[in-house]
Formats: sequence, C-alpha cells, structure tokens
Amino acid sequence: MRKGLLISALLSLGTCIALAQDTTLDGSVGIEYRNLSGDEDASKLNEYRDLRDGITGDVKLKFRWKEKIDVRLDATNIGLNDQKIHLLFNKIGQFKLEVIYDKVPHLFSRNVRFGFSGVGTGDLKWNNGRISYIDMGLMRDWLKVYFDIVAFDPLLNFRIEFINEKRKGTRPFGVLSYFGVDPVQTSGIRHSVIEVPEPIDYDITDIRFITVFNWRNFQLYSSYYYSEFKNNIQELKWDNPEQNGAPRGLLDIYPNTTHNNISVTGNLWKLPLDTKITAVFSKGEFVQNDKLLPYTINQNAYSGTQYENNPPDPPDPGEMKVESTVYDFTLVSTPLKRFDIKFRHRFYDWNNKTAIVVFPGYVKIDVRWHEIPAINLPLSFNTNTTWLDMGYRISDSVKLSFGYTIDRKDRRIYEVVDPSYYYKPTVRVVTRSVDRIYTVNLDVKPIPWKWLDIRSSYIRSVQRGRYRVDDPIVYKYWKYDEADRDRDRLQLIVTMFPMKYLGMATGKEGSYEKPLIITTHIIVGKDSFVNSPVGLLEDSHIIYGIDIDYVPVKRVTLNAYFIHEEFRNKQKGWEERDPNKEWIVEGIDKDSTVGVGIKFKVIPQKLDMDLRYAYAMTDGTIKPSGFAVLTTVDDSERHTLNLNFKYKVRKFLHVDLGVFWESFRFKDYNKEGFENYAYGQDGNYFTGGALIPDYNVTMVYSKLTYKF
Repeated sequence: MRKGLLISALLSLGTCIALAQDTTLDGSVGIEYRNLSGDEDASKLNEYRDLRDGITGDVKLKFRWKEKIDVRLDATNIGLNDQKIHLLFNKIGQFKLEVIYDKVPHLFSRNVRFGFSGVGTGDLKWNNGRISYIDMGLMRDWLKVYFDIVAFDPLLNFRIEFINEKRKGTRPFGVLSYFGVDPVQTSGIRHSVIEVPEPIDYDITDIRFITVFNWRNFQLYSSYYYSEFKNNIQELKWDNPEQNGAPRGLLDIYPNTTHNNISVTGNLWKLPLDTKITAVFSKGEFVQNDKLLPYTINQNAYSGTQYENNPPDPPDPGEMKVESTVYDFTLVSTPLKRFDIKFRHRFYDWNNKTAIVVFPGYVKIDVRWHEIPAINLPLSFNTNTTWLDMGYRISDSVKLSFGYTIDRKDRRIYEVVDPSYYYKPTVRVVTRSVDRIYTVNLDVKPIPWKWLDIRSSYIRSVQRGRYRVDDPIVYKYWKYDEADRDRDRLQLIVTMFPMKYLGMATGKEGSYEKPLIITTHIIVGKDSFVNSPVGLLEDSHIIYGIDIDYVPVKRVTLNAYFIHEEFRNKQKGWEERDPNKEWIVEGIDKDSTVGVGIKFKVIPQKLDMDLRYAYAMTDGTIKPSGFAVLTTVDDSERHTLNLNFKYKVRKFLHVDLGVFWESFRFKDYNKEGFENYAYGQDGNYFTGGALIPDYNVTMVYSKLTYKF
C-alpha cells in the first residue's frame, strides 16, 4: 500500500490540474543515473543510506488554485531504500493535510556466517555446522499523517497526528549456552557465548489529538497522546551447538506496551513588567501485560529436584503499570530595562505500581534449577528541579547572567516483607541525590568592534547522595547518575567579521555584506567522582574547532573547517576473589575532522561547480595497569570527495554531472588474530563475523532535471 503512495499522489495532483482554472503550476522532475565501482557491497557504506547502481529520481511540484487550494509534492530517492515522499494539501483558511512516507535502512553487516536455520523467526535450529551467509540489517518504514483544522483561527485550532513505524529485519545478539563443566571449579557451569540473529518485527503506532485556544494574551494548549508498541515475535528459542545438558535456550524479548498521556499547557503574556507565565500539567500511564515465560524449556534442568516430574510455572505478575505525573511552572520577566529574570520549577513523579512477585528459584543458562527464592523490587522516584536565571545588561554590548539550579531526586523501593524467608538480592539504592548547578554566561559585542562577537559560559555542578547499602562489597560500583560527582564545563564561542573591520565590506550600515566570517569554539569539561573508590573515577573532554567562510569575489565561495574532540576516562576495579588486587584502566578517544569546499560560478547563470572534501579520523587507546597498552582501538579513517557540475542547458532544463568518492579504513585489536567463527574442542564462543569492513568506492552520477 505504501509503495503506491507516490502514484496516488501524482494522480490526485493531475486530477486537480485538469479540473481547475486560474491555476499556477511549477516544480521540477529529475532523473538520476548512478554507477558505482569498488567495494560497493560494504555494509558500512550503506549503513544508513542506499548507494547502488541504477536509476532514481526526485519530483517537486507546487500547484495553486486561486487563493483557495495549495498542493505540494516533494519526493526524493524514488525507488530506493532511503526514499522519502512528502505530500501537502492545504485548503487555505480551512484545513491542511500533510502525509509523509519515509524509509530508513540500517545495515549492520553483509555475509554474516550462521549455523542456524529459521533466521528472521523466533525459532533457530542448529544446522549441525552447515554455515549459511545472510545480510543483517533493519528496514524502518514511517508513515506520518498530520491534519490541521484552521477554520476558526486564531481563536481555535485543532490538530491530529498519526505516526506508524514498521521495523523489520535481524541484528546480531549475544546469548549464553551450556558448554560443559568448568575445569577449574568442577561444581561450576562453563558457558559459551553465541551470536544469534535476533528477529526484529514490530509496529509502533502513535496518535495525538491537539487543541489550541487563543484569547487576547492567553493561550491554552491541550493534547491527548496514545502510543502502542506491538511485537510480532515475543520470544526467541535457539539450539545449543554443544547439545549437552541444555539442548535449547529461551529468551523473552520486548513485550507489547501501551502509553496514554494527557497534557494541558497554559500561556499568559503581556503582563506587568513584561512578564510571561507558562504552566504545564501532564499525566501518563504505561501498561504492559506480558506473561512470564517458563523458567526453561529443558525438562532435564529439574533432574534431582522436587520439580523433576512437575516443572513449576512462573508467577503471574498481572498488569504491570507505571504512572507518571508532571507539574511545570515557568516565569520570564524584565522588571528593569537592563535586568531580566527567569524562574522555573518542575516536578516529575514515576510511580511504579507493578506488583511484588515471589520466585521460588531460577534456572541458570537453561541447564540447572537453583532453589533460591527471590522477589522483584519495583522502583519509583520523583524529581524536583528549580531553575533561577538572572541577567543584567551592563552596557549595550555586554550582558552578564547568573544561574542556579537545584535538582533533587528521591527514590522509593519496596522492602522485602520477610528477609529471613526470601533471598534478598544485592540492593544499592541512592535514596536521595541532590545536584546543585551554578552557571555564568557572558556575551560581549564591543561597540567599537562590531565585527567581533564573544559568547562564553561556565557551569559548575556538585552532586551528592544519601545512600542505603545492603552489600558491603559491591556497593562501590555506583551508576554514573547516582554517584557523588563534581562537574565543570567551560564554553567559549568567538565570531569575527574582519573584513568589516578592515573597511572592505560594502553596503549601508546595518546591512553589511560579510565576505569573511570566522567562528571558533572551545569546550572543556571534567567529571570527578569524588567518593567512588571503585568504578568510574573521572571523565573529561576537550572540543575545539574553527569554521571559515570566505567570498573573495562574487562568483566564488570558499569554506573550511576543523574540529577536534578528545575524551578521556579513568576506571578502577578489583578482583572479586581478592579485593586487594586492584587495577586501573584509562581510555582515550580522539576524533578529528577537517573539510574544505569551493563553490564557483564558472559561467554566471550557466555553469556552477561545487567541490567538497572531508577527512575524519578516530584514534582509540586503552591503558590498563599491569598490561600492555592497546593502541589499536576503534581506529578509523574516512575520506569523502564530492565534485558536482550543474549546467543550465535551457531555462527549464538542467544537467548535473558528478563524481563521489569515499574511502573507509577500520582497525581494532579484535580484528587482529581473532577468528570470528570459532567452535570446536577448545572453543567457547561462536560469532558470525559481523565486524566493520573497509571499503573504497567511486560513484559517477548524472542527473537530468526539467523545471516548469
């Protein structure tokens, strides 16, 4: 049905043209031919796009009848996996209908090796070592429909939104299977890591009803939102290649879920002291009713237990529900000519109403029943966030502002009713955390130097928590958003128009042409986890760059840019069996991108040239204490060159000729001496070889565009 959307749109537009009088019609139709050479089948090349040999095209149409009907159609990459079609029908002053069909591919890898049949389903059968090769990827199809009623504008407006996404395909997924008895611990279980093709087949439907009421200086915005997630494959079964002890594995995957939300927003402006007030109330509900799967589908897992002949059924949790509530209040005011103030308070509550469920035990890796009772611990929380920002314009060219934010989060967790009876899992809870954030912003535009614009900001954040610890050993591994943390951020942006300073810009005051624009920026930040003896100790980054736009003459535009990003983190860990054995590892990631471009009107109004080149490099390093430094970690290089000539044959006929070249190289220690497909006497892993490939591709393309 979706593939016929473009044809239906064109037929509808043709009917309008045939019936209408006093119409205007303009647009363009383009046909493009592509020819690729090199490694055009590389998965990384087509990760989020569809570059291939063949013909594609685009259509842009604008149709208008009198001052009553306006129709627009925009379709690109027609027939490809990344095509997009946008249709707009506007009955001016009455209603507006907008339809969008968008396809987005996500290719993970080509020719992945798997020893399973049933790929794409929830039931994978082992082929006794016979290998098949498949492409792994997803296809996401979006259909978006927006309908606006504006007949009562500006007093009243209505809007209906409908969005449906179909996502289908496979992606690599790791599971565990029984592999025998641990040779070191004879009572332990040795497991193998198996990469299987996870089936993806689900639909997401979103519907929103919006009403906007306007009266003088008051606006009321209300909406009802409904979302449904439907998974057409809700469980995954797979054969164990070892076929010992646990012949089959079972895993529950994403359950069907619904979400309802009601929201009301009120805006009141033109109040005394140039004040505006906004208030928001929102109430939501998340519901899923997915019954738990059996503990295992392997009968022999219960051998020697009370359930040997009568396996237990998991408890029924019933309806699992979470309610969310939001209150938000914002006030913006300018009590003095040079002084402004912004105040905001937001309350968010996540109330988990899922019932507590008692489990008599569990099955480890589908091979052995462990009679250790346990319960689930539903977590609820609420946050209270208050912002205060005050700005003062010292002069016409300098503004200084200060901000203070306090963000408090309270977590609520259900307690075990009888700890002596139930197994109490490790619980590390931050019952309350408070984050205090201080900001300073300075904007400077010196009057004598109107060619200079400086913007800077500094942020200081201090987060502390109140902790409840149930396990004295592993409590040290706090989550990043729960640990005590000191954060510093500094940002500086400088924009210059030096030609204006040199008197080389032309035009009247206030409308200068800017033949040269230089923008530089630097961002420096660091997080220190001050009370974390183990886990993440610190995290820092520095980002800087420059962008230059230069117009030496009217026919030539030059552009160049450079961006460098560097991220560092340090972590500390220990041996679980010997806490005295500690280790520290430092990770470093560096990304650099440089690009240049030139646009040249070779023959004014006749022939244009556009040349762009970009080089991107990433360099990763891992420095573990007591071990060799790994210098080849996610290292990559990408070169991209695009040369395009646009020639106007006639006023209505354009021809594009171009060359696109891209080269990608990827290095990682996992690719050096690592056998992707390893299964045998001494193997304990099985992967499909879905590592990032290198490629070198050249594409020559030509496009014929007819404008009318």
